[in-house]
Amino acid sequence: MTSGTERRAHARHICNTGVLADGADDRHASGPSQGTVPQGDTYPLIRFHQPARRNLPHGVHDTSACASHRPLRPSRAPFVLTGTALIALALSDPARAQSTAATVTRNAAQATHTYDIPAQSLVSALLGFGKQSGLAVTAPGELLRGKTTAGLHGQFTSSDALARLLQGSGLSYQPVGEKAFQIIPAPGAASITLGPVRVGGTVAATPASDPQAPYGPGEGFFVARSTAGTKTDTPIVKTPQSIYVINRQQMDDLQPLTIDEALRYAPGISDPVDGGGTPWANTHDIYQRGFQSDTFVDGLMTGVDPSIAEPFMMDRIEALSGPASVMYGSAAPGGIINVGLKRPTEKAQHQVNIGFGSYGRYQGQFDSSGPMTKQGNLLYRIVAMGDTQDDQVRYNKYKRLIVQPAITWKIDSKTELTLIGQYNYTPMMNQSSAAPALGSIFPKQYVRYSPSLNAGDPGFDTSRDTSYMFEYIFSHKFNKHLQFSQNFRYEHDDWYFTDLFSDGLVNGTSEMERYAMAYANHGYSVLLDTHLQGDFSTGPVKHTVLVGVDYRLQRAWGKWMFDFSAPSLNLLAPVYYQYNMKNLMAASGGKWGSEDDYLNQNGIYFQEQLQWKGLNVMLAGREDWDNWYNKFQRAFTWHAGASYQFGFGLAPYFSYATSFNPQSGNIYGAGQAAPLVGKQWEVGLKYQPPGSKMLFTAAAYDLREDNVLVNDPYHQNFSLQIGQVRVRGVDLSANVNIAEGLNLSATYSYMYPENSRSNLTSKNLAGNLVSTQGKSPTELPRNTVSLLVDYKFPRGILQGLSFNAGMRYVGFTQGDMANSFHVPGYTVFDGGADYDFGKLSSTLKGVNFRVSLVNAFNKEYVVECTSGTSCGWGQLRRVFGTIGYRW
Repeated sequence: MTSGTERRAHARHICNTGVLADGADDRHASGPSQGTVPQGDTYPLIRFHQPARRNLPHGVHDTSACASHRPLRPSRAPFVLTGTALIALALSDPARAQSTAATVTRNAAQATHTYDIPAQSLVSALLGFGKQSGLAVTAPGELLRGKTTAGLHGQFTSSDALARLLQGSGLSYQPVGEKAFQIIPAPGAASITLGPVRVGGTVAATPASDPQAPYGPGEGFFVARSTAGTKTDTPIVKTPQSIYVINRQQMDDLQPLTIDEALRYAPGISDPVDGGGTPWANTHDIYQRGFQSDTFVDGLMTGVDPSIAEPFMMDRIEALSGPASVMYGSAAPGGIINVGLKRPTEKAQHQVNIGFGSYGRYQGQFDSSGPMTKQGNLLYRIVAMGDTQDDQVRYNKYKRLIVQPAITWKIDSKTELTLIGQYNYTPMMNQSSAAPALGSIFPKQYVRYSPSLNAGDPGFDTSRDTSYMFEYIFSHKFNKHLQFSQNFRYEHDDWYFTDLFSDGLVNGTSEMERYAMAYANHGYSVLLDTHLQGDFSTGPVKHTVLVGVDYRLQRAWGKWMFDFSAPSLNLLAPVYYQYNMKNLMAASGGKWGSEDDYLNQNGIYFQEQLQWKGLNVMLAGREDWDNWYNKFQRAFTWHAGASYQFGFGLAPYFSYATSFNPQSGNIYGAGQAAPLVGKQWEVGLKYQPPGSKMLFTAAAYDLREDNVLVNDPYHQNFSLQIGQVRVRGVDLSANVNIAEGLNLSATYSYMYPENSRSNLTSKNLAGNLVSTQGKSPTELPRNTVSLLVDYKFPRGILQGLSFNAGMRYVGFTQGDMANSFHVPGYTVFDGGADYDFGKLSSTLKGVNFRVSLVNAFNKEYVVECTSGTSCGWGQLRRVFGTIGYRW
């Protein structure tokens, strides 16, 4: 036991230096362990003082105690922190505090540190801030009682970090001494202002306050966090799974017409877009790691034909590669595409754009967002656009109008509700069907037709779509340990199209045989996802536990009509307006076929994320019950992964995940076919240098889908579940903000897909049946490379000007299932520029001009073939510009 003299000396040492005396016996000292403080170690100090009381808990100092060097006495004050006592650096000389304010601003306030502070009480968060910054914080206890903070993650200056922790609390801060801050009521902050300087990192917040929030638009080409892989706010570098994000900056540079186009600069994704690339019936033809992707919006699957097609309505597009069923239910094993819609922002921002471009394109865009009340608890956003254009394919036309309003209501500091609606009206979106390979892949041996050829008939071809949806996103934090989240969406879609399709060339001629089809579809879906998240620690191990349930109901009614005697088309001298709807009705006798699709899925899932020092472990499991086409199926999927992040930013990881997808088909003697089952091993490296906005990734994977149906050779009209498709590959990516105004995205992917087990056969170009065993599926390139660079001149006569340049290489693909011919690879170049006229003259502030260029050198290439009778030309050169005003 220390004597009174020793305690007084100890108190004087703390007051004078802010350092615990060497070997001091302070059982509650803040440091790596409780008990004796190691000699020479200095720990951050934080004090909460109560002006009306002099008796404070053991180890908690007040200013008067330091001034008189009195021994500390126990207190019965109601404000008591357990576990760690709060030690104060107290300076009783106000003049000294004022004289050192400039030093604080230059040094302590602008020093950068890496923070990892979870959402919790403000008291605990300030303790964490003190430990991680090495600075002292003083505060009257009554100011902090009952207040919470959203937390802080990443690298910030000290002043910026403290300001963000205090955001929404009604509090501010001011410097006290060389290495201390004092918490004060917000109105008192006007006397001393420390301008926060952003260095990097993210805050556990919504995109309303931070671009690096898990749903936010990101900064430059860099995105730090995502919920796609875990449904929790998790840094991408710590997630043991491949996640690639196309953020708002990349979409602004590329000005893509569709989600497919936006994902061209992401690894592991195949994008066989034909012709001009205009949306067709809102569908997406995206393949991840060899399998067609499912599209999700704000974490919920699009239950009917996707109603979300315009990238202008989005803040980000996330590609989660590999099996994702454990979080999302039935899905293809290659991964999912998750779209994040634009949400309201706390800061007012508005823009209006008028666009024009190739093929008679005209477009108007509007985006307005900000607070609706002075308190900032009610936010709004309205996004709208209209578009009309022709296409590189003759007679194709496209018109669309979309309106997307959103409101965020911050009910209180712990509860938030966001409502988003969308109406999508597309009265015209014709798209030509594909034509034979013989005239595109083999122009020397056969006739070569033009990339502008319309293989249909403008007197018959038509397509229109009307869709709308409503969703809400609700969250509530009960306390620092428990929070509740729920997403809901209802969507409705009506779609109709008529088209003529290629049926191959008549031997030795340029005549293409065709058949006609009309199709109408009406459907809706109801989707709900609810989960509880718990955050707690057991000793040095941090836990994030997720338990949830989701529900999906999908109904669709379709009808169709065929005519296999439609007139042929001469590819070299096409004659149009020779077929119409009356011809189809006459040929089919006016009879429609019909279908009634029904899917009811219920799932329950759990997930545990453990963090100990640099080690991150994830374990998850899910049970699903599906009623698909009135056939009941059940499946269990799971995912396990681990990563270790070293102090210099490198994080090696591995993971194993499974997936399932219902399928129809009958097995002789066993009844309904079991679901498709996918499984994947993945190992990789992620590297995010501390304090930077750079992310490098490398992943190698072995992905297999089992239970693929093949023909039963012994029982007609039955199948066997012995088929397997296997894909092995490597994905490399870099998304970096290299320097001020300079951003870069680079990717490389290698993929080897094959039918590893199959007894199916397919016809080759010579008309012979061959086995598909060991063959590769179509539309999947072995190698892809992309590079996108964006540079903004920071100063000089070119200030306000930015430009971007991109290159895409897509390797050869198989032309048919028999692998009897290849579709050649191709390389195309994209580019663009932007100019802010406000840098030229203050009277033009907010005015900007942007231009984008696709396939700059107008290269003609075939983008894909699915058989010898069906191939599609790639996009020719397309130029698009906008004049906009932002305020």
